[in-house]
Amino acid sequence: VLLLGSLSELMEVGPRYLAEIRSRLAYTLDWWSAKGVVVDTWLPERWVDPKAVVGMASRTLRQVAGFLSSGTLVLLTMIFILLEADGFRARLVRAFGEHPRIDRMTRVAGELQRYLGIKTLMSAVLGLTVGLWVAWMGLDFAVLLGLLAFACHFIPNVGALLAALPAMLIAF
Repeated sequence: VLLLGSLSELMEVGPRYLAEIRSRLAYTLDWWSAKGVVVDTWLPERWVDPKAVVGMASRTLRQVAGFLSSGTLVLLTMIFILLEADGFRARLVRAFGEHPRIDRMTRVAGELQRYLGIKTLMSAVLGLTVGLWVAWMGLDFAVLLGLLAFACHFIPNVGALLAALPAMLIAF
């Protein structure tokens, strides 16, 4: 519900943000041009055309929405896995009978459940902290950015960068 509400808010004010980004990019290009640095030649042609930039931004927003909906399904699946792990040993014994490997598999499942639980708790704390920090700074979409930080914390190596980019763009 929070995600859908945040996405609808983003769709409402998104065009205003796109216009502001376009304006700031034009100012930056003009500033560099006044200093004698022609940045236009460095950029691909499709980035200079405003319609192309808006098209790229809308495609990006659609992909982010798709990513967030897929992430929500993964999160719900993970929650169900965490909740069902307690009955894992009993199901294995019913299916295969008593076997020494079942204890190892149960131990692995327990360790995985503990890891996912800790990871989820840390992600929730991080998402809440990011949401509160962004709200305190006065940026829009604090809930969405907090949810994004929560979801991206599960992505190894690049998750922090993926969570930080939208906040930096909004702050810009």
